[in-house]
Amino acid sequence: MFYPCKLLIFDFDGTLGDTAATILATYHDTLAELNLPAVTEKAARATIGLPLRECYRHMVSNASEELLDRCCDIHHRLFEVNSKRFKPQLYPEVAMTLEQLHQQGIVLTVASSRGHDSLCRILDSCGVLPLFSLILGAEDVERAKPDPFPVLLTLRRLNYSAADAIVVGDMPVDVVMGKEAGCRTIAVDYGNATHEELLKANPTAIISRFAELAK
Repeated sequence: MFYPCKLLIFDFDGTLGDTAATILATYHDTLAELNLPAVTEKAARATIGLPLRECYRHMVSNASEELLDRCCDIHHRLFEVNSKRFKPQLYPEVAMTLEQLHQQGIVLTVASSRGHDSLCRILDSCGVLPLFSLILGAEDVERAKPDPFPVLLTLRRLNYSAADAIVVGDMPVDVVMGKEAGCRTIAVDYGNATHEELLKANPTAIISRFAELAK
């Protein structure tokens, strides 16, 4: 049975926003400040979308909880600096397509592992914040992706069923989150994961241009 989409739940980094340069620079600078071994760009990109603490848990071998605390504190400080060097931008066609979807009556939301204030600040600076009915950041959820909690919370707060919604993201964790919540999923392959990595996650569909969502 076909169910029309009434609600879109977006990841942010790598899906709506081109923030990889800022994130990767901050990873590098944080590890350097702590005299920790650098990681490859591929390994660093693979963590984007996870909660920040888990990103560093993947990148720093046998890290203590205290060290992870320090990584996160330094990351937050340096991210503000690097955001001025590499100003986050929306990907091509995102602003236009979001406006089209909003005009079609589709409810737009964000479920991201980025901090809530950071999300709102970037979306506001890009002129699209008013288009979103709900924004969930890292501190807004009890359990982060790939757990389905952010999607289930969105559905509950806005009174929609899983059949009404599609989860859109650029990483396998986004696909897993959506599928575990019972939603259809669309992966974008222009972000931080490869097309092959996304295929393994088995989303409902994969697109290469954000504007395809409006079709």
